[in-house]
Amino acid sequence: MYNQKITRMVAAMVAFLSVPSPGFAQQTYVLPSSSRPAVQVLTPETQSALESQATTELQSEQATVSVPVAKSVGDETFSPMERFFAQAPGLDGEPLRQFGYELFLGGIAGNGLTSEAAVPSSYPLGPGDELALNVPYSTQEIRSIVSREGTIFIPNFGTLSVSGMTIAQFQNAIRARAKGSQVTVRLAKLRTLTVYLAGRVKQPGSYTVGALSTITTLLQAAGGVAKNGSLRNVRLQRGGRTVATFDFYDFLLKGQAAGNVRLEAGDIVFVPSIGSQVGIAGNVRQPAIYELKPGATLTESLELAGGLLAQAYTQRVQLQRIGANSGREVRTLDLNAPAVAKMKLQDGDLISVAGVLDRLENAVTLSGNVERPGLYEIKPGTRVSQVVGALTELKPESYFEYAQISREVGEDRHLEILPFNLRMALAKDAKNDLVLQPRDKITVYSQSEFRDLPEVEIYGAILRPGKFRLYPNMRLAELINMAGGLKPEADGSNAELTRTQVVDNVTRFARQTFSPVRALAKDEASNLLLAKDDVVLVKSAANYRKTWTLQVSGEVSNPGTYTVLEGETLSSLIERAGGYTRRAYLPGAVFTREAVKILQKNQLSALADRIEQSIIAASAKDKVNEGALAAQKELVANLRKSQATGRVVVQLDDPAKMRATKNDLQLDNGDTLYIPPINETVSVLGAVYSPNSLRYDSRMTVGDYLRRAGGATAQGDNDNIYVVRADGQVHSLKNYREGWWVFSRNLLASRLNPGDTIVVPERIDWSNPWVDAASIAQGFGQVLMSGAVLYNTLTK
Repeated sequence: MYNQKITRMVAAMVAFLSVPSPGFAQQTYVLPSSSRPAVQVLTPETQSALESQATTELQSEQATVSVPVAKSVGDETFSPMERFFAQAPGLDGEPLRQFGYELFLGGIAGNGLTSEAAVPSSYPLGPGDELALNVPYSTQEIRSIVSREGTIFIPNFGTLSVSGMTIAQFQNAIRARAKGSQVTVRLAKLRTLTVYLAGRVKQPGSYTVGALSTITTLLQAAGGVAKNGSLRNVRLQRGGRTVATFDFYDFLLKGQAAGNVRLEAGDIVFVPSIGSQVGIAGNVRQPAIYELKPGATLTESLELAGGLLAQAYTQRVQLQRIGANSGREVRTLDLNAPAVAKMKLQDGDLISVAGVLDRLENAVTLSGNVERPGLYEIKPGTRVSQVVGALTELKPESYFEYAQISREVGEDRHLEILPFNLRMALAKDAKNDLVLQPRDKITVYSQSEFRDLPEVEIYGAILRPGKFRLYPNMRLAELINMAGGLKPEADGSNAELTRTQVVDNVTRFARQTFSPVRALAKDEASNLLLAKDDVVLVKSAANYRKTWTLQVSGEVSNPGTYTVLEGETLSSLIERAGGYTRRAYLPGAVFTREAVKILQKNQLSALADRIEQSIIAASAKDKVNEGALAAQKELVANLRKSQATGRVVVQLDDPAKMRATKNDLQLDNGDTLYIPPINETVSVLGAVYSPNSLRYDSRMTVGDYLRRAGGATAQGDNDNIYVVRADGQVHSLKNYREGWWVFSRNLLASRLNPGDTIVVPERIDWSNPWVDAASIAQGFGQVLMSGAVLYNTLTK
């Protein structure tokens, strides 16, 4: 907080005290930054003139004892005095900082005279000032510089002596010579002058500054006052005597700058060593370390800190003072005592102002199931009923049989609980309407905190099934309405209420049927009175379901979404869709079902689990084919990633021919049927030299297409070639035979249909004891990934 306040003060100080000035001369021994005006090293003559006044203080600064560097704040480390107070016992909060020195952490006054700069009309002209005149008979501005002799030459006006003349006086003199012409005069450039800075400052030396510079602008340019320098006794010396003394505290605390006078050539600004310092901490408006003037009292020191906060405890102010035995002594002061307020402070004193205790002295706290919880004022003899008030001050369902007071008791102020009957207390019964003490806490409870509130449950064909609060005299109609009412599928004539009762320490269950519709109509026979833990079941009407829908797309006359009645088949759906188009390719039809998709997904997962367990068992053996294991793990990964399609193999035909045959599949909700256009290609994929789609030729066999694709590669597994038919069936080389016994053909000699796909898998070394399981897994995974599965097989 202290740093924030100082930052605001810095902004105010710069705005109030800083004035524009020309650039400063270059310093020869330090260049802090390219933007910082530099200073010149003091000449031997100047040093000699200053030594008589500053020698003692400079030696004292050079002899300062080195102390370990403490933690830093901002860009400055702690000074020795700040570290001294930071180590004081019992001092809480942020470490105290010396007041006012952050004033010099900001930027330096700008270089040159800007157009926005205001030069006072009382500014005395001198050698080096440049004046600019605007006269009515000339279109150009006339400029002239005041000479060393204090004269200035102006065309048509001649040479004028202006030394000691103000800008206002010079303008009047020019207008008098111009016989009333409105000649305007402005200061185009300020003269510069050399001044000196010495004492406890960060960069002592000689400075070339603008003629409008003051004590504060010079100190700002030099980086400010060092923390061992005084802010309360900055002296301006001119001609061997002190002409002004500036107290920064007057400006920072009172907004006064009477001693901040304008500098003249040869002036010396001297900053002596800091005076007595005291730390002020605790409940004051601005805790900090303050420099005191001789004879300062405790009251005056507290005023420097902005005075006391409202929560300050004036009867317990702690003073830590350096004692005669070089240790700290502690005294407790009462600021209300006149002698204490006038007590004079010493260098190194630490004042800590404690705060009032955070406890109530004439109030109690009311909380719980009440309408207006909070603090309540009490007087001697105030009772519970006077604080709690009437029944209207309580929330609904308050528990009247028990309430409590939490009270501090004894010298150790331990807490005790005083229970009382709230009902009797409100009736002003003396034993329960207790007399209150300061800091008592009264708690009123709700009924739910002392017993389980009765509940009933309702499920089935209602909008919001679940548990509900049972209120006195509550009936079925209220429960059904609280649950959102009946769903459209609800059976309005038949529902059940099941009741649990304890009779003679034995739990008994009873069930009763009722009509929900009659209960809602308030029929007494159906609108039963509910009891705790009743469970109500509202049944759905028999065979109720939402209308089924499915999607038909592709080569049909009217593709789109169709509703389905129970028992409806593929043939009737195709007829409703307008039949096939001329481009329809029936062997390539794709029919999917959600139930099959779920079944496929479960089987894929189970198969992957079994293979993974076999891999783990094989890995535990001494001799393992690492290549085979890697391939098998890849197979498992592929199975995990495989997406079940839910495809069912169907064989479509003319709807009239399909009707009442095994191919006329019954439809289900969510089914999809896609009939593709004729595909005049056959695809050859896998480990062949040229995987591609080839044009269909009815005379070509599987072997012919393989030869067209370049045949199997060296990695191709010729023994496990398989064909995926357009209708989704899969035929493998090992188990496919076409034709009758003697004249049968194998897969390679069989002919294909448009849209069929030949797959040549890569060869894998299955040299493990569980080779059969791996082969089956590979084949089955390929079938599932191709999207072909026989529905009847999967549903066995």
